[in-house]
Amino acid sequence: MRAGLILGLLIGWYFFISPAKAFEISKLKNTKEAVTHAFSKSHEAAALARGGKDADAQFRALGVSLNRLEAEKGLNCDFEIFDSFINELQKMQLPFDEESLSDAFVIWRSRGWIDDLFYEAMLEVSQARARLVQFRTARVRRREQTEVDRLRSMPDDPAQLALKSIYLRFQGSSLSAPGCARERYFKHPEISRISNLLAHQSGWIKSEVLDLLEGFGSIGVTEWEISLASYLKVLTQVKDRSKGLDPGTSDLGPNEFSSSFRYRNSNFTYRKTLYSRFDAIQIIMMSDLLKKSFERMDATRADLVFTRGNQSEVIPLSPMGQYYFARKLLKKSIDDLNRSSLFAGSSFTYEDVVTASLETGLIQSNLISEVLKIDDLWNPAVNSWSKLSRFLLQVSGSANVLVPPPFNLISALALVVVEGVVARRIHQRNGNAGTGDSTYDPF
Repeated sequence: MRAGLILGLLIGWYFFISPAKAFEISKLKNTKEAVTHAFSKSHEAAALARGGKDADAQFRALGVSLNRLEAEKGLNCDFEIFDSFINELQKMQLPFDEESLSDAFVIWRSRGWIDDLFYEAMLEVSQARARLVQFRTARVRRREQTEVDRLRSMPDDPAQLALKSIYLRFQGSSLSAPGCARERYFKHPEISRISNLLAHQSGWIKSEVLDLLEGFGSIGVTEWEISLASYLKVLTQVKDRSKGLDPGTSDLGPNEFSSSFRYRNSNFTYRKTLYSRFDAIQIIMMSDLLKKSFERMDATRADLVFTRGNQSEVIPLSPMGQYYFARKLLKKSIDDLNRSSLFAGSSFTYEDVVTASLETGLIQSNLISEVLKIDDLWNPAVNSWSKLSRFLLQVSGSANVLVPPPFNLISALALVVVEGVVARRIHQRNGNAGTGDSTYDPF
């Protein structure tokens, strides 16, 4: 008992003396997106002309506010993050109107202090905040009141009791101080105009809460593509967590792959898709699939073993056979993980694995260009797609491509990216389906 008491005191003392948690502002630096799709050059020029002199100080205010909020409450709510930032701007006597903030966000992005995803999320919250301040609840229509009266005539209905418990959680929130109300609102799709009026007229919520919930519905907060709070949470857990695992890899900054659009006529880049569809654990798991493949490709020896009773036959694989089976195992791992409950409803592809690996820092942007250089060793200068297509056929055939460890990253990325991005085009041109392997001798 005494030992347990002492252990408990030591643990309590540890947490008491531990330094307050702080937000690492350098995480916001754009090191992934080579191209911005957030605004035009003319928009950038206009923003620089109007608000360039305050941008540095406003960014420092952002850092101070994020540090304070992370230490006190954690970065859990979109409007709390934004309001903390506004409070710091007011203390520093810096402009905080909607236009000034919009200009500041553009300048931060143009200087590489933030990326597109943070820019879009911050701008969305800023615009929503401005609209909420001006919002007023619409007049109750006769048919709406009739429906509310019908529901109020059944106060013991289980559905109404469940609604009441939901609405009581919004107490203390208002248009001027929404706090974490948006996050709670997002979790309850059963909230509607009628249920809001029912809650207000039944005395479950006050008028200021009614205005806030109606405002949420008016500005469509449930349709936001990426939440500011969730983005910061995933960013701090994922970004560059695997950086430095390969000593031969240097950080060359943003890459074009992450900032390329995933589909034609879509505003979703590969990186935006990653953050909108997957949480931190899923992104790390996808990156680890490629890391495991690198380790298999980098093994000093790979054997095929046949066991019959007490006898075993060991057949060594060639270097390309090692790559071949590592690739097959990678595809199997992706298929298995896609079928698991961990990715239920959020299936992923080779491109997502590559994007996740770029985000965690496992691979860097220079690897894709190195794939092109390999083909230059034995082929005349041709366009990029031809080089990649030709390299794919050689890897799938009997070519021997080996680069020194640690991690045969160039060959590995060729197998993953070229097959995932280019092979599909080749098969589509030939009218073939799937990504089957050509005849291949692993020995």
